[in-house]
Amino acid sequence: MKPLILGTRGSALARWQAEHVAASLREAHPGLEVEIRIIKTTGDVDQRNSIEDVGGRGVFVREIEQALLEGRIDLAVHSLKDLPTTQPDGLRLGAIPERHDARDLLISPGGAHLEGLAEGARVATGSLRRRCQLLHIRPDLDVVPVRGNVDTRLRKLWEGQFDALMLALAGIERLELQFEGGVPLDVERFVPAVGQGALGIEIRDDDRETAERVAALGHADSTWRVTAERAYLRRLEGGCLAPAAAHGVMLGGELQLTGVVGDADGGKLLRETMRGAPEEAEALGVRLADAMLARGAGELLQSARRSGGSEAGRELVGKKLLLTRPVGRGGDTRARLEELGAEVLSIPTIALAPPEDISPLRAAVRDIGSYAWVVFTSPGGVHFFFERLHAENRQIPRPVRLAAVGPGTARQIVAAGAHVSLIADDARAEGLLADLQARIEPSDRVLIVRPEVGGDVLEGGLCGVAGQVDSVVCYRTVAAPQAAAAAGELMAGGVHGVLFASPSSLYGLLGATEGPEQAEELREALETAARVAIGPVTAAAMLEAGFPARETATAPTAGAVAEAFRKALA
Repeated sequence: MKPLILGTRGSALARWQAEHVAASLREAHPGLEVEIRIIKTTGDVDQRNSIEDVGGRGVFVREIEQALLEGRIDLAVHSLKDLPTTQPDGLRLGAIPERHDARDLLISPGGAHLEGLAEGARVATGSLRRRCQLLHIRPDLDVVPVRGNVDTRLRKLWEGQFDALMLALAGIERLELQFEGGVPLDVERFVPAVGQGALGIEIRDDDRETAERVAALGHADSTWRVTAERAYLRRLEGGCLAPAAAHGVMLGGELQLTGVVGDADGGKLLRETMRGAPEEAEALGVRLADAMLARGAGELLQSARRSGGSEAGRELVGKKLLLTRPVGRGGDTRARLEELGAEVLSIPTIALAPPEDISPLRAAVRDIGSYAWVVFTSPGGVHFFFERLHAENRQIPRPVRLAAVGPGTARQIVAAGAHVSLIADDARAEGLLADLQARIEPSDRVLIVRPEVGGDVLEGGLCGVAGQVDSVVCYRTVAAPQAAAAAGELMAGGVHGVLFASPSSLYGLLGATEGPEQAEELREALETAARVAIGPVTAAAMLEAGFPARETATAPTAGAVAEAFRKALA
């Protein structure tokens, strides 16, 4: 048998889908060779701009379809919700496998239901369909845009860039991601995207051999349901990015189709349900769309097109902001600020280095199994601790529990291949101390991993609780060679705001000038800039140095820093 070349996007979810279809083909046709070929699409390459801005409908499939038309691949696997309802001449859907769960999933750290979210909670989604239904149910919510693959979006949620996140349940379950805080939304109330949870296998019209092979993967009920949904959306001429949705279910031998169309802000939402014979799925979708058009759906969709599908949240357009964090830190803060339209300069004024005397760190690492808890106060501490752990050829035994001061530190621990047992709710040492005091036993031995300066709050607070508390320095801050460039940007003018992520970052900047004239020039530039502190300790240092913070972030997270800049620049 001639081998098949299967084209797909390169994300983890797309790869899973491709592998799933490839395995099904091999099972249906023993001896068949299936090669998976990764193709980058416009939507994968441009993660910063909105989907509408980078090409709208088809942004995740265009390059793949071109490869299929040119014969570079034999078939393509798509998430059907991303596949336009009108395909290029010469291509068609060869099969729709059995559909997965089509529901949307609301994810929040506390596992809140939609009604349980706090007033004004920031809910992230890249979908106008979800936006309009969310705001129709909860007009008080702050719905914000988000881009990136599933892992990226979840990471942004755990780092506090927003309060809740909406994703397709099918993607989460296919990737077997395990976490707490996910609440599926009932399809009767919150209608999913057309084709959500379903895969589509696309082939060339004239390729009979491939058509015969993929036909074995088709699932009749799923095909009828998705066919009706896609016919509905095609008739509306809404496109996969429009605030329109439809969902089909089989009930007593009949196909029931529910559709919604709304405006971008959820003020108006049309809903209609019809039933028909499954064999007439295409006609059922058209009838439902005609009924919606008669009720004014066309005007709602035209309004969405005129607005360009734009979503709220570009408050920092025209602002130039300076981040003074060390290299490798603050990437998510920069991404969040750029999403809000800011021009971001990321120029470190300090760098991180191992302690001059590493013997206490080496001793702690070699004795790691004796500790009940290891407490990390920063991502930098995680980096240098695990670097030393690997250098000593040691591992953290399972009984040892790890605590993190916040989501960013926790993410660094997970990236190092370890498990986090405790994350402070407020991403501050005081919050972590309270959480630890409630969990530590009097006989426990605790290790605090900290920088050269800091860590006193935890050490002092745990000494009377644990049997023994060891505090080990695993890194220090040194002047960064780029500090002079950061000072130069401020003195040149045009920088509207600056973030100080530690007292050291301020001192590194102030120490980068040459002579009293430059020092005075930098002082004047700092006085006019909107100064933001990462937290109260940094704010206190800024006040003592004569540069009081205009705003202090409520937490050391990307979302909190962005909010602080918004207020500081207002």
